Amino acid sequence: MEMKRRFLTKSTDPERIFYLTCWSGQKSHQEEVWFVNNSDETLDYVRPATGGFATCDDDVITMNQKPDGILYTAVMPNEAVFIDVYDSIFDGDFLISWSVELKSPSLADKGHAPEVVLHWKPLPEEMKNPNDPDELVDPAKVAETYQQASGRSLAKDVQYNKGSLLYDVNMGFLNKCGLKFFKETLRDGHAANYRFLNDEGSEIFRTLELDRAMAFVGGLKTD
Repeated sequence: MEMKRRFLTKSTDPERIFYLTCWSGQKSHQEEVWFVNNSDETLDYVRPATGGFATCDDDVITMNQKPDGILYTAVMPNEAVFIDVYDSIFDGDFLISWSVELKSPSLADKGHAPEVVLHWKPLPEEMKNPNDPDELVDPAKVAETYQQASGRSLAKDVQYNKGSLLYDVNMGFLNKCGLKFFKETLRDGHAANYRFLNDEGSEIFRTLELDRAMAFVGGLKTD
């Protein structure tokens, strides 16, 4: 397979760190599949793999997922690398899957896991509204209550984004309002528990949802 690389000409959603996208191929019935490095660091390598299956009456014809023999090294930020071509004429009867194994300085090796877990223990429950156990607690109200009780808050111009919480980087700014942030990775990285503890180690807020964690931090800001 041909190796091709290109840089994006316009910015994309910063929440999409790594993703696959399609661009028009050389023929009208073809689409090129590309992997995009939308992070801010150079990846050590990117190794694509292709698999899938097709059905014929009651028979299933499988294509084992395996590396395509291509290895891209030093994939830079905002760079895309060519993965495959989808041809609607020749591939239309197949269900095709693509996967990508990569290695980055901060995320280490990423790829499909060698084992499949059939059953996980239950995830931690979300914090409930003490006045209505059928509803989740409002993150902004928890933050407001903490501000009133502790007399501490965040400056309104403090800089952070979803990536700060998602990758637990540059979260030291919470120390200014007496909080410490902990991210517990669950289910082999498929879920996370975002926890906020005070100086005494008491849990002020926790959630499994990144947006709710963001809402709590946002609620700590002064008006």
